Amino acid sequence: MRLSVTLAAGFAAAPCCKQCTQPQNKYHSVDAKHGHCGETCLEDSKYSLYRIFEPNLTKSNSTTPCSDFGFPTYDSTETHGFGPVKDTLDLYDPAPPTVKKEDSPCCKQCSSPQNKYHSVDAKHGHCGETCLQDSNFWLFKIFEPNLTKSDSDTPCSDLGFPTYDSTETHGFGKLSDTLDLYDPVAPAVVV
Repeated sequence: MRLSVTLAAGFAAAPCCKQCTQPQNKYHSVDAKHGHCGETCLEDSKYSLYRIFEPNLTKSNSTTPCSDFGFPTYDSTETHGFGPVKDTLDLYDPAPPTVKKEDSPCCKQCSSPQNKYHSVDAKHGHCGETCLQDSNFWLFKIFEPNLTKSDSDTPCSDLGFPTYDSTETHGFGKLSDTLDLYDPVAPAVVV
């Protein structure tokens, strides 16, 4: 969590925001760009002001939202902003990523309430297909910028990646997703 204008930054050695006292409630934000999740205690009446500076700011349904989203390791406590628009928050780091491989496809068809999504990863030469609830799309899009809702049950094949390679689970906790990886058509060898 980061206010766009950080004019005064203070640092503390221990978490400040494990529990909130009324009239404050727990809020959190996943900041993928900086690799942190932040937790803070805010009065609900100040939410719309802070949301201007922190678009991912969300009222938490849990006392441990960052851990729930896969950021379990306390990093630091900082105060961002200045004057009446400043906030103290705890920053948490992600757990080390895990990759679990399976031998058969998981995501040929999606069952309601999930829908098919895909992403082409040109860097690694794969196309991935997964089933997600539409309400979770925004979160996974942070980590997978090419993630797109599919118009067919075979988006990777439609995009030239017809060969099943493997099924992997990336991430952990609420930030984990199982996906099928597909390879592109091998170029024809001309003799």
